[in-house]
Amino acid sequence: MDDYIFVVDVTDDRGFYLIKALQKEGFRAYVMHGCIINEGKKVYIFSLAKELELSQLEELEDNSVVFARVGDNKIEHLLQQRNIRQYDFLEDNRFLIKNAYITAEGALAEIIQRTKASLRDMPILVLGYGRIARCLTKMLKSLCAKVTVATKFEKEIAEAEITADKVIRLEDMHMHLSSFQVIVNTIPMIIIKGELIGLISEDTFILDLASKPGGVDFVEIKGRGLQAFHYLGVPGKVSPHTAAEYLKESLMRSLKEI
Repeated sequence: MDDYIFVVDVTDDRGFYLIKALQKEGFRAYVMHGCIINEGKKVYIFSLAKELELSQLEELEDNSVVFARVGDNKIEHLLQQRNIRQYDFLEDNRFLIKNAYITAEGALAEIIQRTKASLRDMPILVLGYGRIARCLTKMLKSLCAKVTVATKFEKEIAEAEITADKVIRLEDMHMHLSSFQVIVNTIPMIIIKGELIGLISEDTFILDLASKPGGVDFVEIKGRGLQAFHYLGVPGKVSPHTAAEYLKESLMRSLKEI
C-alpha cells in the first residue's frame, strides 16, 4: 500500500482532514488539481454528495482506483475498460453506521438551537426508522424527549417500538401532525406536502435530513410561514475531523481487498 498516491476532491472540510489523516500515517495525499507527483498508483476520492461525472472520469489515470458514487452504466463500462477499480463509501455498512451517528448529533444540535426550548417532554415526530432515525431517536430519548416514529415498514415498526414512546403508521400521520413541536424527516421522498402541511402547527420546526430532493415541499412550507430547514452534508459541517477518520477507515478496509 506504500506506493499509493491519494488524490482528494476537496468539497468540504472532510477532504482537508482526510488528507491530513493520510499524511500523518505516512501516505502521499494531495488536493485534486494541485501539484501531484506522478509515480505510484493513484487513488482518487470524490465527494459523497454527487455521482461521478464523465468529465471527472476523463481526469483519472488508467489502472487506478476511485472512490465515488457511480449511477451511470456508461461510466461503469468505461471504468472497466480502463481497468479502474471503483468503490463507493455508501456501500460500506460500517462507515454508514458511524456516519449516521454524526448526522444524528448534528440534527440534535440543530433542534436545540432552533427551538430554544428544553428537550425534556418535547413532542417530536421522526419520519422513517433507518440508521439516522434510529440514532437520533435514542439520543432524543436519552434527553427525555417524547418521541413518536412514523414508518410504513413492519420491521421498522417492531424496532422503533423498543425505543420510541409511540409508533404510528406513515399513512396515519395526518391524525397526529398538529401535536408535535418538532418534525424530523429521514425519508428520501416528498412526504410533507399538500393537505398535510395545513395540519402542522405554526410553531413547529421541521428538519429534513433526507438527500435531495428531500421529504418536504419547501415551496409550500415557505408560503405557509412555517420554519423548515433542509440539512444536507451534516457530518462535513458538524464533525469534519471525525467524519474524515471514518472515511480513512473505509478507504483502508477497501484497499486491503486489492
